[in-house]
Amino acid sequence: DVALVILGRTAGEDQDNTDKPGSYKLTRTEEDLIRKVSSQFSRTVVILNVGNIIDMTDINRIAPDSVLYVWQGGMTGGKGTADVLTGKVSPSGKLPDTIAHKASDYPSDANFGREKNRDIYAEDIYVGYRYFETFAKDKVLYPFGFGLSYTEFEIKTEKAEITEGAVKLSVSVKNIGSYKGKEVIEVYCEAPQGRLGKATRVLCGFEKARELVPQEEQTIEIAVDIAKLASYDDSGVTGNKSCYVLEAGEYKFYVGSDVRSAEYACSFEQGEDLVTERLTQSLAPVESFERIKPVCEGGAFSIGREAVPVSEVDE
Repeated sequence: DVALVILGRTAGEDQDNTDKPGSYKLTRTEEDLIRKVSSQFSRTVVILNVGNIIDMTDINRIAPDSVLYVWQGGMTGGKGTADVLTGKVSPSGKLPDTIAHKASDYPSDANFGREKNRDIYAEDIYVGYRYFETFAKDKVLYPFGFGLSYTEFEIKTEKAEITEGAVKLSVSVKNIGSYKGKEVIEVYCEAPQGRLGKATRVLCGFEKARELVPQEEQTIEIAVDIAKLASYDDSGVTGNKSCYVLEAGEYKFYVGSDVRSAEYACSFEQGEDLVTERLTQSLAPVESFERIKPVCEGGAFSIGREAVPVSEVDE
């Protein structure tokens, strides 16, 4: 009573998807196939054998019972997929990307592939979930880190310790469902905007629990290196050009199973700017363009722009 519909794409290392049917979007034949199969079976599973995400808005409109991204699993991909489909193992993979409503929702869409000889990286550090969580939460269908299981888990931050060089979190994960499975604990940081500008969420730690049977619990320790939370100053706006700077302000931490479910766990106050690494400029742009920088208005962020620092070396 379960039908499997497998859709494949060849995009990968040698070519990118395009925003067209048969690539990022479904073809009419594929849409028709899913509809016809769904009408004849009580349950339909769409399996996406792809190298990157495709348009989930099309698939959700047809509404199959479930969707499984198997990516390009290589010589053992088929066996792994069969193990998940038959229930031998519970799925515990997490999305390494954000799935938005449409391709034009991604900030790179305005520039990517528009010119033959160059691409303009106007999105700067605001790529993937860093962009969506800061500026466009309403554009998201499935958030970064999302992934379903055959069971359910309860995640609690039991203890948070702030030391001179690290944030140490003790997190309990309990299987509260009726099937064995694994869960991933994800830690995100919200850094102060400062003069450099920051994404409102940045993944700074994660660990996967062992396979837990129903009602079993595991405590996981995750340590976040505070120096790794510093931001690179490529313009000298902090007075420390070409340095990683831990800007003054409050650093907040959130724990959960994806970027949206993560709940506040703890915070610490950085009293003054701290340079964590001194470097020299290398491979800066040689032509100026504008990049994204957040503008805070009433507690919400809108997209501002600033000029990109160009190379100081005469070409």
